[in-house]
This record gives sequence, C-alpha cells and structure tokens, in this order.
Amino acid sequence: MAKYLSDILCSAAKQHGQWEIDFRKFNLGCRKIELEYFFKIPKNYYTNSFWRAIVKLHKFLKEKDELPPERFKTGKTPLELRELGQKGEYYYVNQIENLIDVCIVHRKFDFDKYFAAADFDQQKMILNEIHAGMLLLADHFSWDKQPLENAYLKCLEKKLIFQWTAIAKKFSRNKQFSGEIFIDFQRYEIQTFAIIRDKNGNEIQRKIIDTFNGLENINRIFPDDIVKITKGKTKWQNNDFVLFDKNAKEIARVTIL
Repeated sequence: MAKYLSDILCSAAKQHGQWEIDFRKFNLGCRKIELEYFFKIPKNYYTNSFWRAIVKLHKFLKEKDELPPERFKTGKTPLELRELGQKGEYYYVNQIENLIDVCIVHRKFDFDKYFAAADFDQQKMILNEIHAGMLLLADHFSWDKQPLENAYLKCLEKKLIFQWTAIAKKFSRNKQFSGEIFIDFQRYEIQTFAIIRDKNGNEIQRKIIDTFNGLENINRIFPDDIVKITKGKTKWQNNDFVLFDKNAKEIARVTIL
C-alpha cells in the first residue's frame, strides 16, 4: 500500500560516556521546528514505504570506516549490540535505518556550538539538521526533493515564527463582528487566543484561551494538548464568541465589550 509522510521527528540520541544534557528540554525545542517544517510539506508527500521520518542527532558519531569490523558481523546478541551502542561503535555518520513504517537517519551534531548560540540560531541549526536529514532520506529512497526545499525556504521566510489561524473566522449573526482561533507556537510554549474583529477586519479584542508550557507542565503531552482546540468548533451566542471541543464541551467564551 502506498504511504505518505505523516510525521517528522528530531531528537538528541542518549549517548555513551559522561555527556549529559537536558534531553527533554532539547527535544521539546526540536518539536516546534519539526512541526513548522512538516506543516509546510504537502499532505500528500509520497514516501512509498514510510509514515514517519526521524532525524537522530548524536554528539559522538564516527564515520562508517572508523567502526570496528565486528560491528558489521551478523548474529550478535542484543547485549552485544547494546554494548556497541554504549561505546559509540554502532551507529555511523548519515547511517539510514529502514524499519517498519519508519526510517531513521543518524546525524552528527555540534551540541557545543548549539548551546553557545543565540535563540534564533539554535532554532536554525535544528531546522538545518532536519532538512539535511530529509534530503539524505530523499536521495536514498528516491523521494521528490522539491517539496522539502520549498518547506525549508518557507520556514526561513517566516523567520521561524510559527503562528497560524487554527479555526477560521466566523461572523456574528448581525455581521458586525467575526471571531477566530489563533495559535502562537513558541519553542517551549503554545499560546492559544480567541481574536475578535470588527466588520472591517480590525482586531478589537484578544483573549488567551490557554497556555501550554511543555517545561512546566510535565504531565502534559506537549504539544498534543492543542488538538482539543484545533479539532473544535466555534459559535456565536448573541454577543458571545464560544469555542467548543469536538464533543461540544465549552472550552472558552469571549463577550464583546
């Protein structure tokens, strides 16, 4: 059965030795860039065999010809494979794994440069790695590269600002106002707003519906919490603009002032 890309993931590989970082914070920051890049790829991006692409970032990664010969011998036990991984002698630079429904590319990443960089430059480094990894996969599996190039350029054109109208504007019964749901996806936080405009399209009210902070709310499945909002519906009730989830449960209400 033909398959189309449904997700892109990028994360730091937990490494051997004494190297330690806040993996959760790093990977959370990657998620924003993953989604921004992915959303700019057409929904029908054909991959033939895979739903998900993963770009795995390693601090310690050797070239293929630097690995010991026993790395490539067959018949190794899971314990032997794990030991090779712990020593950094299993994966190699730009290695591609072909798994069931998933493909993974392993990349060497300059974490020292990343942590010394400013916020925007950090995000751009992640974008560059995701894009480079996707191009490697495209070469390997004969995917169309142009949609990937377009997505990369669109991210840069927006200066990595990731905002969108999640639920399109709906006019009040008297056509004097419209309401819409707007999302601002930042590195570690998502803010969701209800925006009210007058009949000329001028913003007259903005109310925060909720803030999802992935660093503070460790029990949240960040950023999947916004699904109840993005899958919801809006309705005008007299002078109130109301947001409901997909089960018709009220989430937020804005009254025209």
